[in-house]
Amino acid sequence: YVDGGVRRGTDVFKALALGATAVGLGRPALYAMVGYGSQGISKMLSILKDELETVMKLCGTKTLTDIKESMVNYTSLERHDTTFQGHLRSPYE
Repeated sequence: YVDGGVRRGTDVFKALALGATAVGLGRPALYAMVGYGSQGISKMLSILKDELETVMKLCGTKTLTDIKESMVNYTSLERHDTTFQGHLRSPYE
């Protein structure tokens, strides 16, 4: 799972592509709840769902299981992290 840094549907897509089974929505949920109550939470989830559906359509994926690691370009990590080995894997595999 990814716990932190998720702000958009594209973040959810990238997390799923890289192997996450869940994402945490702490800060967006906190801001939505504090500012607008339960209606804010509903709106936040609706926006994230719409954004995720849009990026899935743009990438040609019909279901969450169709999302693959190859759909994420993480080449910039290679320039910033000298220990990066060209692929991302869970330490639990």
